[in-house]
Amino acid sequence: MPHLIVEYSQDLAAGPEVAVWLDAVHKAAHASGLFPESHIKVRAHPVAQYRVGGAVRPFVHVEVSLKSGRSLAQRQALSEAVLRALQDRVGEAVITVEVVEMEAASYARHDPRSGDRDRPD
Repeated sequence: MPHLIVEYSQDLAAGPEVAVWLDAVHKAAHASGLFPESHIKVRAHPVAQYRVGGAVRPFVHVEVSLKSGRSLAQRQALSEAVLRALQDRVGEAVITVEVVEMEAASYARHDPRSGDRDRPD
C-alpha cells in the first residue's frame, strides 16, 4: 500500500520517459513519510483514446489508492507532492491527482518474498 496508477495519453511519452515519471511518483510517495518504501507500488497505463475538455489534449492522471485512516491534510499533502513531482517532467499536459481511500478491513495482501500478509501500512 499505496498503489499509484499513472494513466497518460499514449502519444505523450515513450518507455524511458514513463520510467522517469514512475521513479518521481515513487519518490514523492516515499518522501511523504506515510508508507514504508517496500510497500509503495507504482505502475503506468497508456490510454490510446481520450478527450480532455472535448479535445485531444495530452494528460496524465494519477490515482493514489490507500487504506483508510490518513487525515485529510495527509491526503492533500500527498496529492500535491505527486503533482509537483510530475509538473517539470511531463511538459504541456493536463496533470491531475486523485487520492482514493480503500477500506482497510476489506483489503487483502500477500507477498511471497517477505512472507507478509495483510500488514497494516
